[in-house]
Amino acid sequence: MLVNTKLLQEKNLGSQLFGYYLEAGYDLLNSKNTDQKLVPFARYEKYNTHQELKGLRKIWLTIVPM
Repeated sequence: MLVNTKLLQEKNLGSQLFGYYLEAGYDLLNSKNTDQKLVPFARYEKYNTHQELKGLRKIWLTIVPM
């Protein structure tokens, strides 16, 4: 299989990425007299590995309901 790597580098690879995450947890056994910990946690993450693309023009598509 032959792949044009120049095309892949110029058209498909992100040149900039953006992302973040938030994670929080709480020790439920903190007030108990024990050395053990029980820490449930939640995480939210959002990322875009193709925030900016070199070599591509942005094309706007408008969909009109009929």
